[in-house]
Amino acid sequence: MERPPSTLEMTPTTVWLVGLRWGVAATYAAAVALAIASDASGPIVAATISAATATTLSNVLLGRVSVLSDRIVAGALVLDVGLLTGVVALTGGASNPFAVLLIVHIALASVVSRSAWSWAVVIAAVIAYASLFFVSVDSHLWHTAVDLKIVRAPIQVHLVGMWAATAIAAIAIAALTRQLLRVLEKQRSSLIESERRLERTSHLASLTTLAAGAAHELGSPLTTVAVLARELELQAEREGRNSLREDAGTIRDEVDRCREILERMSVGVGIQLGGAGAEESSDSLPDSVNERLEAEASRVEWEGRLENLSAAALGQLTQLVLPLVRNALDACGEDRITVTLAEQADRLIVEVCDHGSGMSEQVLSRSVEPFFTTKAPGRGMGLGLHLVRVVSDAMGGELVLASTPDSGTIARLDLPRVSVGLQPRVAS
Repeated sequence: MERPPSTLEMTPTTVWLVGLRWGVAATYAAAVALAIASDASGPIVAATISAATATTLSNVLLGRVSVLSDRIVAGALVLDVGLLTGVVALTGGASNPFAVLLIVHIALASVVSRSAWSWAVVIAAVIAYASLFFVSVDSHLWHTAVDLKIVRAPIQVHLVGMWAATAIAAIAIAALTRQLLRVLEKQRSSLIESERRLERTSHLASLTTLAAGAAHELGSPLTTVAVLARELELQAEREGRNSLREDAGTIRDEVDRCREILERMSVGVGIQLGGAGAEESSDSLPDSVNERLEAEASRVEWEGRLENLSAAALGQLTQLVLPLVRNALDACGEDRITVTLAEQADRLIVEVCDHGSGMSEQVLSRSVEPFFTTKAPGRGMGLGLHLVRVVSDAMGGELVLASTPDSGTIARLDLPRVSVGLQPRVAS
């Protein structure tokens, strides 16, 4: 269920807010030490200690809340406005140049709080600044001058304070803006990736429709051709016409090959996207793949093991790994290939390595395109790698191919455990 707009999780921006408030608390602590060292009046020291304590305690509470409401965020910023106003009022009132830091709180509220509560911070800051004009301070350090030796005449401390306050506000707002831009860029990249996966998933749906339509439309004509070819073959055999009998046999063989292509196409595009059941399988992934490879299974060396696979997860992984294994076997002639299985905290890794002829850079770049194949006619449709990539992308994983001519190819399938119905492993 979508979270209502009045709440927000601890996003990078809110985490940054908590970090910034720790910096404010540290600044108040440094101001306390400076006030004590300069024999400042008791009210100033007490107000600064109170501000440091309140900021620290509220930030501890803020950091422990996993889901923040806009009301909480706005409340924390209003508290900061009040604390800053109190310290500024005792150290110069409206003449204190550090009152400009109230602008930072307005910027924070505009970015972090996504509702009308941000206006509460704006109103609080405006009222707080106006209240400083009612504070009467006869004399304070901002009215003095200091000889910096680098200028001809003494300079007013108030001007130095204005420069320092402006610099702090500018740095804080610039850092906040950069943080916001990073968040927006991350969201944009995530959106682009989601659109890319949606496009590939739509390709899978199109192929599924194509396979189902082809199987339905071609099934009946192929059956008719097969029956007629068989009758023709029997008639030619009775009449002793060997040439015609061989032709009829060839027709039946080609019909069988067409049926096999349709069957392989239907099975390929029928790979499921998640939804693995909880019933544990008694087989392993090597056993499941080897069973389908039949005689060629002896050429596959398995390393590692995936534990506790459910029956549905095993079937799903088998459909993804089988095309990679068959491609590797076809690529290396009669040599053996290696399949490595590994589990990480939240990932399943399958690597299929062969030492065949490899692929050129141009062929590698097209290897996952639909209907692209380098196999001889009748040996492949060019859908295997494409379907594995589409499905792995839709599951939140990826298929990575690395190949060097005359050195072989490595296909690495990386999937989240949860995408095949398995819980992440707990690191020991």
